[in-house]
Amino acid sequence: MSAAMRDRERFSPAQCRAARGLLNWSPADLARRARVELEAVELYEAGDAELGVSDLVMVGHVLSEAGVIALAEKIAGEGVRFRQRRTPFVAPTSGARADEFDALPLTARRDLVWRVACALADWLASPLDVRGLHGG
Repeated sequence: MSAAMRDRERFSPAQCRAARGLLNWSPADLARRARVELEAVELYEAGDAELGVSDLVMVGHVLSEAGVIALAEKIAGEGVRFRQRRTPFVAPTSGARADEFDALPLTARRDLVWRVACALADWLASPLDVRGLHGG
């Protein structure tokens, strides 16, 4: 596993809480899936204790396998996001109405909104290139 991939599985206490929020998991859900004591997860997320190396690896692995990655602070501030899905969502045709969006399954609507939000965040984080805007 590359260093970049390992970094995506290293979750700070705040990232751990945020990742659970994305997944709609309780601390007990995460503890059960990672085979870690519930109290250890709660203390870690509160910043009151550190997880052991093996527990931290298991928590990171479980969150990563669920599709959440940790974002390094050096990129755009510490955070988490869903890993890009392997099967792209096929959006409704242009001119789609709101009722067509509402008719989509909840997971498809979340996926579409998430993709738009990520694209906007990427655009906002990129340097503005104005060379071609005024014919120059």
